[in-house]
Amino acid sequence: MKRFSQLFQQVDATTSTNEKVRALRQYFYDETPENAVWAIYLFLGKPESD
Repeated sequence: MKRFSQLFQQVDATTSTNEKVRALRQYFYDETPENAVWAIYLFLGKPESD
């Protein structure tokens, strides 16, 4: 979770799309598939219920 927190801070700290993509690309390249799936879930957020 620490690595995800660092990723979130990196993405949040910049307005540069290229920097955001770079940080995300590096995270998903280095991270295990199990953790990467959770990161995707957290970035997408919880869907609204009807």
